[in-house]
Amino acid sequence: PRGGPGASRAGASARAAASRAPRNAVPACGGTMRPRAAAAALAACALCFHLVDVARAGGAAPDPYPMLNGYSETRPAVAASPDPLQRVTWASGVNMTQMQVYYAAGVSVEASPPSSFGNATSILAGPQPGDAAVAVTGTGSLRIDFGVERAAWIEFDSPDLPPELFAGGGVMLSISEYSQPAVVNAGAQQPNKTLVPMQYGASGVPYFTYRLETNDELYEGVRFGWLHVLSHAPGTTWHVTALRAVAQTKPQGYDGAFSASLEWMERVWWTAVYTVRLNLLSTYFGSILMERSDRHSWTGDLHTTQAAAYVAFGDDDFIYDNINRTACADCSNGIESYALYWVLSLSDFFWQTGRADAVAAQSDAAFDKLTHALDVYGTNPSLGFYGGDERTGS
Repeated sequence: PRGGPGASRAGASARAAASRAPRNAVPACGGTMRPRAAAAALAACALCFHLVDVARAGGAAPDPYPMLNGYSETRPAVAASPDPLQRVTWASGVNMTQMQVYYAAGVSVEASPPSSFGNATSILAGPQPGDAAVAVTGTGSLRIDFGVERAAWIEFDSPDLPPELFAGGGVMLSISEYSQPAVVNAGAQQPNKTLVPMQYGASGVPYFTYRLETNDELYEGVRFGWLHVLSHAPGTTWHVTALRAVAQTKPQGYDGAFSASLEWMERVWWTAVYTVRLNLLSTYFGSILMERSDRHSWTGDLHTTQAAAYVAFGDDDFIYDNINRTACADCSNGIESYALYWVLSLSDFFWQTGRADAVAAQSDAAFDKLTHALDVYGTNPSLGFYGGDERTGS
């Protein structure tokens, strides 16, 4: 973890301890706080990525996974790919079931009003502590565009954010896949993706890191991030010395490629496979980046996701493990068509790999799903959902 053994909130009991912390108590050095009242008040009212940055840890907040490691940039660069890691391949000895993280700075920033944020563009200089030198002199917001969507969270460093300002909920962070702070459906851990951040300090580190934590797994779909300053003492100045996206990734490089005479066709293919790679988790395929309470393997979504993964990544065992994971009778979430998509995915696995024994091991599950489909055919059953949507925004 960043900050070493002296980092605050280190250890398995950190989150539980934080949940017991008084909501409006000023934290001791290295303490944490998220005043919920301030979050409710606001609710009412990249491509700049450099691989050299991943070798250095930065900030006082402990990362949940190790920094990007065991990789090399060996693939030819593809201009049509939105993936910052498109050229990266990982060594054969790297643990494929352990996620890794890397840092990204924004590619553009918008200050509103500009008079409250001196030297705002310095926030684009890099993601590491000390890369930026933004002077905050009033209330307002910074909106940072990270250039491309990532599975990520955001955080900023400050050596002198006034404790009373933070304790009073005067600073908040937001994330979104689009150009307004995100609000999702009820049932999510935090439907409003705007919150007072958690504060982290580490022994010997001359600044605090303030991290947006909207769910237990930290990551969301992040293209944009915001720093909101809701209150400010006249005549005072405090500083932001870095604001970054911390992006997670499964160490899975590309095994396939696509080229065409039409550039837009290349962009479609590379955007599609980047969408798949963004949703790869340690041991299974995810289906959506935003935490909305439904972030798991959906068999209908997976039919196209796994089909793309065969040609993009070539990891047949990982795909088969996911087919096994979603084989149960209720794994289709009550959506009739999704049960049949699972059968089609099993068929795809056979035609892609020729592994008849693996398919035969799932023959009972396939038979049960097909039998059920015949039983309800013509009875006008509740389909639950039928169709698809495009969530990439590209």
